[in-house]
Formats: sequence, structure tokens, C-alpha cells
Amino acid sequence: MNMNIVDRIKALCDGKQITIMQLEAKLGISNGTISKWRKSSPKLSNIEKVAKYLDVSIDYLTGNTVTKIQNHATSKGVRIPVLGRVVAGIPIDAIEGIIDYEEIPKGL
Repeated sequence: MNMNIVDRIKALCDGKQITIMQLEAKLGISNGTISKWRKSSPKLSNIEKVAKYLDVSIDYLTGNTVTKIQNHATSKGVRIPVLGRVVAGIPIDAIEGIIDYEEIPKGL
């Protein structure tokens, strides 16, 4: 059976003996938001909150892996900025638009 993000969250909540509604309240997510993820894409910040609280990886929640366990060794990495577009050609000032951060292992 192919589980979507809501099914995975429901199963994890059942294991912790809490409801999705209680999870939303604990994380400060609006009531009913997680159920809406069946038809719409959730915000990354909300996925991160849910994954951290349920102690699973974001990849597990989104269905990219079957491994539930967060890689705590990786979470002690280095955060690097993800920059927006860099224009080439006519000499102009480079504007570094940081759009996000990625965490990489210190060894890299």
C-alpha cells in the first residue's frame, strides 16, 4: 500500500497515542491543516515541525524513503546558504539572495 504524507503522520500519531488534531495544537499548526495535505502541498516549515516532533526524517514523511529514523549524525552538520540566481554577462553588482539553507555533514 502506497502511503501519502497524511497516512504516515496518522500512523505515527497512533503510535504516540495522539490525534492529528492534538499534534496540530502542540505544533501551532491550524486545525485541519494536515488533513488538507492530501490535496495540497504543505509548507516545508510545517513538515519540519511534524518530522521533528514525531522523530522521523522529512524523507520518510514525504515518502522518499521507508526508513523512519532521523539521521542525528547528519543533523549536526553545517548549514550553508542556498542562493538565488546569479546573473552573468554585463558587469553588475552581485546580489546574493539567500532563499533557503541546506545542512551538510561537516566532512564535506
